[in-house]
This record gives sequence, C-alpha cells and structure tokens, in this order.
Amino acid sequence: MAIQLCGSSGFFDFSDACTRASWSALLPSALVAALCIFNVHVPLPSIFRRFATRVKTPFHAFLTLHEAEELNVAVPKTRSALEDDQCLVVDNAFHLRRNGLLTFIALVQALSCLATGVHSLLTGNDDTWIGTTAILVGFTWIYGVCKPTFWPKATAHLDLFALYVTHLLLAVLLIGGTIYEHEILYVPMPPCLQLIQMVVNSVAVMAGLAIVATTPFELPSIHIQKSLYIKYSPEDYATILEWLTFRWVYPLIKRGTDTTLNEEDVWDLSPTVQSRPVFAKFTSITRLSLFQCLFAASSLDLVCDFLLTIITIVFTYASPYFLRRILESIDNPSPESRSQAYIYAFLAFFCALIKAVADAQHLWYGRRAATRLRVVLMAAVYDKALKRRDYSGVIDQSKVKETICEKNGLPASENHNSDDPKAGADVGKIVNLMAVDANKIAKVVSGAHLMFGSPLEIVIALTFLYNLLGMSAFAGFVVLLAGWPLNSYVARRNIRIQKGLSASRDKRMAVLSELINAVKFIKFFAWEERWIRRVMDARNVELKWITKARINSVIFSAIWISAPIMVSLISFFTYVYQGNQLTVSVAFTAISLFAMIRQPLNVIPSWIVQVLQAGVSLKRMETFLNEGEVTEQVSSLKKTAISMAVVQAHDGLAIENGYFKWNVVSENKEGYCTLAHCCKSGSVCPGDGTDVLDDHTFGLRDISVRFPEGKLSVVTGPTASGKTALLLALLGEMTITGGKLIMSKDTLQVDEHGNTCSISYVAQSPWLRQQSIKDNILFGYPYDEERYHAVIKCCALLPDLNILEDGDETEIGARGVSLSGGQKARVALARAVYARTKYVLLDDPLALCHTARFLYENLLSGPLLANRTVILVTHHVELVLPGAHYLIRMLDGRIDSQGTVKDLRVQGALDGIIPDTSAEIHEQGDPAERSVFSAEAMVAPDIVELGQPTAPVKKPRRLIAEEHRQQGGVKWLTYKAYLRASYIILDMDHPDFLGRVLAGLSVVDKLWIREWAQAYGNRVVMSLYAPISNTFTESGTLVSTNLILSHESHDYSSLSDAQFSSLPDANKHPMFYVAVWGMIGFVFVIVSVLSASVQYSGALRASRSMFHQLLHNVVRGTMRWHDTTPQGRILNRFGKDIETIDSNLGSSLAAVNSSLTAFAGAILTIA
Repeated sequence: MAIQLCGSSGFFDFSDACTRASWSALLPSALVAALCIFNVHVPLPSIFRRFATRVKTPFHAFLTLHEAEELNVAVPKTRSALEDDQCLVVDNAFHLRRNGLLTFIALVQALSCLATGVHSLLTGNDDTWIGTTAILVGFTWIYGVCKPTFWPKATAHLDLFALYVTHLLLAVLLIGGTIYEHEILYVPMPPCLQLIQMVVNSVAVMAGLAIVATTPFELPSIHIQKSLYIKYSPEDYATILEWLTFRWVYPLIKRGTDTTLNEEDVWDLSPTVQSRPVFAKFTSITRLSLFQCLFAASSLDLVCDFLLTIITIVFTYASPYFLRRILESIDNPSPESRSQAYIYAFLAFFCALIKAVADAQHLWYGRRAATRLRVVLMAAVYDKALKRRDYSGVIDQSKVKETICEKNGLPASENHNSDDPKAGADVGKIVNLMAVDANKIAKVVSGAHLMFGSPLEIVIALTFLYNLLGMSAFAGFVVLLAGWPLNSYVARRNIRIQKGLSASRDKRMAVLSELINAVKFIKFFAWEERWIRRVMDARNVELKWITKARINSVIFSAIWISAPIMVSLISFFTYVYQGNQLTVSVAFTAISLFAMIRQPLNVIPSWIVQVLQAGVSLKRMETFLNEGEVTEQVSSLKKTAISMAVVQAHDGLAIENGYFKWNVVSENKEGYCTLAHCCKSGSVCPGDGTDVLDDHTFGLRDISVRFPEGKLSVVTGPTASGKTALLLALLGEMTITGGKLIMSKDTLQVDEHGNTCSISYVAQSPWLRQQSIKDNILFGYPYDEERYHAVIKCCALLPDLNILEDGDETEIGARGVSLSGGQKARVALARAVYARTKYVLLDDPLALCHTARFLYENLLSGPLLANRTVILVTHHVELVLPGAHYLIRMLDGRIDSQGTVKDLRVQGALDGIIPDTSAEIHEQGDPAERSVFSAEAMVAPDIVELGQPTAPVKKPRRLIAEEHRQQGGVKWLTYKAYLRASYIILDMDHPDFLGRVLAGLSVVDKLWIREWAQAYGNRVVMSLYAPISNTFTESGTLVSTNLILSHESHDYSSLSDAQFSSLPDANKHPMFYVAVWGMIGFVFVIVSVLSASVQYSGALRASRSMFHQLLHNVVRGTMRWHDTTPQGRILNRFGKDIETIDSNLGSSLAAVNSSLTAFAGAILTIA
C-alpha cells in the first residue's frame, strides 16, 4: 500500500504541492538527524565499543595530511627545514569570515521557516502538516547555524555541503512543481508572498552552497602558497568544487599541452601518497597477514570506490529508464505528456551528469589506492632488502636435489607446491617483485570496481529480464553452473601456470644479473655465445610457461564469450517451450538486455584470473617479507628503546662462546625427489651414509674474544681460515647457533672523542656508489674540509686525484669501472675512515693497495684512527705488528691463539705466526715491494694539495649519460619493428583474413536481425546489436571493444510479403530466427578464438625475437658502453620492458584489430 501523507496523493506524486513540501522537510530532517547521531559520542560497553571500532576503522583515513607532513619532516632538521617550519603559519581570518556568512544565511533561513510554520499553525488557515513541514525545515537550518558557530573551521564543512545540496535540489523541485501545476494542470499560483519566499530560499541556498563549495579542504602554508601549482600538488588544498570537477589538474594539463613535461615540471605527489610517510604509517599496522595490512592501508579509498561505483551503475541504468518514459510520452502526444517528456529529458541529463562525476571520482579513488599500495610494497621490499640476511652465494639445497633427480632420470618433482615461492630471493627475484608483482597487485586494486559493479549490473539486468521473460530468464544461467567445473579447472591451472611463470622469470633474471655483473670477464674469455645460450635456455623455459598461459587464456575466452550466447538461447527456448509467444518487443528487448549483461559476464572471469594471479604475487611478496632478518642488535633500522638500553648495558665489541654458520635457504621439507625414488634407482640418497648433498659446512666454532677499546687489533691466519667470516660474524651477517654476540651499536650515542657507536666496514671487494669520488667518501656525512683533506692524504689518494682530470669530482661508474683495483680499495678505505664511527673493520685493505707501508705509517698509526677500535685482517703482520695492541690467529674456523702482542711475544707465539704470514705474502707477491708509489712520493713537496687548483675550475665530465627519453608520438619504425618481429608484415594473410571474417560476421548479424524484424511484418523498434569482441591476455586481462547498441525506428509496413516470403513467419516460427542468430554468434566466437590464437602466436614470436636481439646487442656491446650504462638500467630493459612485450603488446594489437573490425562492420552496415 502506498504511503500517504497528503490525503489521496502518493508519496512519489510530485505533482501535488503537499507531497513536494513533505519531501522538502523530511529529507533534510533525516539527513540532519543522521549527522547528529553519528557526531554524538554515546558511551558503550567494552564489547560493543570494540565492535564499533572495528566497523568504523575502514571508514577512517589511513593517513591524514597533517600526519603525513609530520612523518615527512621527521628527520634531522637543517636550516632550510627550520625556515620552512616558520612558514607554516596560515592567515585564517579570511576563511573564518566564511563561517560568519554561513551563520548569517542559515539564521535568516531558520527564522523565516520557523516564523512561517508557527504562523500557519496558529492561524489554522492551511493544513497542519504544511506548518509542521516548515518548522522541520527551520530546524534543519538551525543545524546550519550551530555548525559554523560552535565548531568553526577554516576548511570545508562536508556535512553542510550535503545539507545545502539537498536543500537546493528540493528548492528546484518546489519551484518546478509549482510552475508545472500552473502551466499544465491549470492550478492557480500560490500567494505572492509564498512565491517570493521560495525564490529567496533558492537564492540563499545557492549563496550558501557557493560559499561551502569554494572552501578548501586544507589550507596551505605561506611557504607552500608560493609554489602551489608549481612544486606542490594542489590536490590537498583544492576546494570542493575543484575536487568534483578536477579543476585543480587543469594547470598541469595546460602546461603539458604547450610543452613536453619533464620531472621538474610535474609537482610533487601529495604527502598522503609519498613513500616516506605512507611506509612509516604502514609499519605501525599490526595485522595477521600482508593482505590485511594492505586493506587497512587503503580501506577508505576502496569503500569510496565501492559506493561511487554503485552510484555510477544505478544512474547508468536510470538513463535508459527515462529514455523509455520519453518514448512513451511521445507515443501519446498531449500537453501533459509533452511536458513530462521535457522533465524526463532533464532528469536523464541530470543522471548522466551525476554518473559522469561519480565515475570519475570512483576511478580516482581506485587508482589512488593502487598507487598507495604500490608505493607501500616497493618501500617494503627496499626496507626488507636492507634488513634481511645475506643469501648471496648460498646454494639452495632443493635445487641440488632437483639436479640429482635429473641426472638419475627421475621426475623432477611430485609435489604440486614445488613452484611455491621460497625464501632466499636473489637480485633477479627482487627486481621482479618490484617491477612485476607490485604492479599486478596495484592493477587489481585499481580495477576493483569491476568486482563491485559487475555483480550489481547482472542483478539489475536479471531483474529486467525476469519482468520480461519470467523464470525463463534464469534457465539460461544453468549453463554457467554446468560449466563451473571446467571453469574451476582452468582457474586452478592458471594458478599453477602463474607460479611456474614467476619462478622461471626469476631464474631468467638471476642468470641475466650474473651475466651483466661479469660481462667483462665473459668478453675477456670470449664466452659470449655460451652465455647467450645459457640465458636463452632460461628464456625458453619462460616462453613455454607463457605459451601455456596464452592457451589457458584462449580457453577462458572461448568459455566466457560463448556463455552469454548459450544463456540467451536457452532462455528463449525455455520461454517458447512454456507456451509463450516470442513477440518482437520481447525478443529484441531481451537481446538488448543479454547484450548489456554480456560485458559484466565477461569481466567477472577475467577479474577472477587477475585476482588469482595477484594472489600468487601477494604470496611471493609475503614470502620475501617473511625472510629471516638480522637482529635488532645488528641493524639500526630495527632499533627500539628497549634494544638501546640493552646496547648500553653491553658495551664494547666481543663474542662469547660463539658458534656461527653461513646463512642458508630454508629447504622445502617435501623436497624435489623423495627418498623412496632415490633408493629405487640405486642412486645416492641424502642421509644414507654417502651424503653428497650435505658436504662439510664451514663455520666458526668456539669463538670467545673481546676486542680492546680504542686499540688496533690484528686478525691473521692462513687462507680460508675464517678471518673474513669473523668480521661478518661481528657485523651480524652470519647465523649464530650458539653463544652471544656483544655489539655496542647506537648511532645516537657519541663518545668523548666525537665518534658514534657504530661500525665502518671495508670489504675485500670494494663497493662504491655511482657518484663522484668525493660523494663516495662523504657517504652522506656533512662535509668537514679539514678532516676530508686529512683523510685524502692519509689514504694515499693525493697522487690519484692529481692524475685524474676532474680530481675528486671524477665520477665513478658502475662497479667502479673508472678506477683501478687499488684506487677503489683506497676510496673505500677513505670512506670508512672519514665516517666518525667508533669501530672500524678492515678486511685486508693492504692486499689491493700498493701503498701498504704508507697506509700503516700515516693512517693506522696516525691521528685519524686514534681512540677508535680498529680490527684489521691482514697478512702483513710483520709490517703492522709494531702498532698493534691485540693479535688473533684463525685456523679452520677457530681461534688458534689470541692475546696482546706483548703477551704473545713473551710466550713466543709470534715466532710461529710471522713466518706463516710472510709465506702467504710471498706467494701473493709483496704489494709493498711492487708499489709504484713510494712513501717519499706521498709527501713530496711538488704535489699540488687538494683544494688549491692552479687552473680554472670547470664542470666535471659525466661518465654515465642521462637516459634518453623520446618526445612526441611513437614513430612508425617502432611499430614496424614489433610487427616485423612477429612476422605480421611478412605474413599478413591470416590476421587480415580473420579480421575480414569478423567484420563480415558483424554485418551478417545486423542484417539477420533486420530480416528478423521484417518477418513480423509491422512497424518495429529495432535494436541493432553487434557481438562484443573480447581479447584476453595471458595474464587474464580483458580487452574488449565497445558494445554497439542503438535503437532506430524503421517502418516496414510498406514492404510486400514477397520480399520476405521465403523466410518463415516470425510470429509462428520464432525459434528459427533465434537459432540462426545463435549460430552466427557461435561462428563469431570460433573466429574470435582463432584470431586471438594467431595474434598470440605472433606475439610469442616477437617476444622471442626481440629478447634475443636485445640480449645479443647487450652482450656484444663495447666495454665503454658497459662502463657508461648502469646495471639497473639494463636490468629494467630485461625486466619490466620485456614483461610489457610479453604481456601487453600482443593484447593491445589484438584490441586494435578488434576495434578496426567493429568500425568496419559499422561502416558496412550503414552503407
């Protein structure tokens, strides 16, 4: 029964003045009541409070602007940072005056409405309900008075914006309804005073709405205002109107229209999306899994995406509804129906406008959530790489087992989880995690609206189909249930394929990383072809998985493109079988609805595939993030207040009863080949007495040592005795299996000599950054000119810098290619010495340096290392022994002897240590004797001191060239290279032939529908329908052409029966036309699948050819090219760019082909 508030008028009878007044009062009152309820904090029991907190949490912003700004500046402040803080004061006076205007407008409106309502009730001239509605409206305006008065703020009031928008819509309803009654229904106009009140109310509402809509969300500081729209993004400081219309983006679009945008032309991201604050807030989330943490970081954006997607879909289906009402009004011409048609046209336009705004907003929220998650995941990978244990050079025992199984002719694995991600990621896998897996997860989040919207679209379409066909509409969906087992099998197969593809891609990147790191040695030994074959073998394994993925994609495409056709056919058959007549209105309306439902039906499986693949990527990411980390004692990134106190309690650097082993990859317990299989073939099995898998494992045993503070300690011993392992154990880079490591590491604690309680380390193989020599030595520390010059001199770098043309501004290339081995060692040594650290660990720096004696006399015995605990690993014991205080001799992973030099000399232990080390030096050749630098040369008076140039200072040359970026459109040569690699230019017959067939089938489909319409022999409204051409990538991404759906009126009453007498009457034999239409659809599906297969095969050829060409050019590149091209740039070409060629280019070409086919079909149909 209809709700009645105004006599016989219904609740939706807007032609009645009482109904309009009721809506104008009840809707704002309900909104104000809801706002009051949500803003009032009612004390709840603890159980309900926890439940309410969990419910409210997804609706709260993950990171507010103020939190992000605080986290972004939570670093040691420089002078400029302090100056920026002084500019954070904002003049709020102008913005607070807005609150005064809002209060005045709302107060006038409240008094006017209350006075009108009270007067109406007291006089009793009008209906009591009309007076009550006026009082209710007055109370809503009281909320508008109280909010800016008692809770004033200079930023936007979103609740007032919603209230004013509601009042504006209802004001338009009141005025429009009054005019409609007078002009169409000839109802007398209301009194003049009432008309004036409605007009004034509308003007006041628009004025208040204008004030609220032009209020910014946040106020920029004075410093930001100077660079707004130039350096800082206006996103956070936009007004409500600018936010709804995206007006704040226009300056960037205008700038990009006139010129090519560079990095400095694009403003910074909002602090709420920047890496530092987002990751800092992300690390504070405590959840059980990575998925829950990611959801917590993007819950509000996803909720907004969901709600706005629902609004978009509802208003999308509202437009056809109003279109049908317009057509119905036109069919019955009358002044009233014509006026209603204009109203429906206005409502259709308004719905389209709301739909466009909601569509843009939900896409924005979805992509912002995707960007934030991608930033979080990449930052998490970087952070983990700095804290995880070092697995470089570690052998995965599962791979060894797999090799043994292959040698014995056994199956590689019987474990279905053998492709599951494992710990121990190498550089190739880390690159893939950031370049591929993070993007896959972000893409699923950005396309999450498909999951929200597709089921709702299906429900709405099914509702219309049910009203049209009854229960027959659901009969066709039995096909989906019947095909579910096949779909489930394909989905499970897709997961396995994705795991195998990811693993093969990791192996390929690992081989490439090894190749690029050692490319010089490979070229020296002329091993280019051998390594090209090795990389191509790994690439062929990857291409096999890509082929399987594409076959799986074709199967998915065939299933879900044919499913909607089967659904429509079975529904029609069931409808006719029940004795119903398939009339033209039912047939073509149902075809249109089935066409509308086809898109969401095709989206769901593709989205399922993407979710499954993202699940694999998420598991890989979680496995990497769960790898073992060094302890808080070792990593300063993991320091807490408790760990700081523990550090202070255990001062010094020592090991007590320590047992250490190298880090190992956690082994899959199910293994690759089982013990039973190995024993059946008589092969060697692990643990059967001849254990070849578990060879002698080197480790440190029974280590007890305390290094004297502020003294030089020397560690010596034969080769492979554990000297480097001892330093790595002190650094925490070995797994401790027993005992205790004592390390006083606290970067905030400074001793009396100005040294921080941290460690400097010089490895045997120097690691240098791709920067200038000066920047490598400073390594982020403030520049101290006196200390810097002293370090340069004591580390024997003055002759090197005088030889180099650019001095200390000389750029060091990738892996230090512009320096010799000794120069790299001295630069790394200078970096460790320049840092004000209390502990300095030196791993045989005298071996690579031809200046051993000079370094000992000026550095190890000089003031720069005085009062610092220095641990020196060296074979030059006789050279450094006079300045050493403590000596340790390693042998087979144990401390053979240790003590002060004085005590060891008294005991006579030095007599056995010095001859051994002398023999080691003799075998290697004494660098001190072969030195081309003499100690006298280091202090020669004719050497020009650093900082006293005799020639004018010039800009240093750049060794690494900037990566070139093409400008303008993509050239035809680029397209031609890809097409030639896929053989499409040389073999055009198959793609073009299939494209022509698809275009022909599209035309035949339209012509058949026309014949079907003519077969009814009367004037019909046709729905020209073209099947959707879908293309799935091997990753499951759906690429579809637009649905061609139009409504045209054709009068066929003048046609003679002879023109279609050869075909049966559609009223008597409707299934004949349905069957032919379905057959055309199935042929279209078959040709689409064949076309996709041809496109995929071409894309596979292009992937193989272009990868081989890229690999050949890189391996055959000159030495100079490898010196000037960073390793990361090369890995990016083989990583993300090759993945784009493998995954996206083929599907993009297929989408272009489908679009051209649809366009050609439309042209032929019109012609």
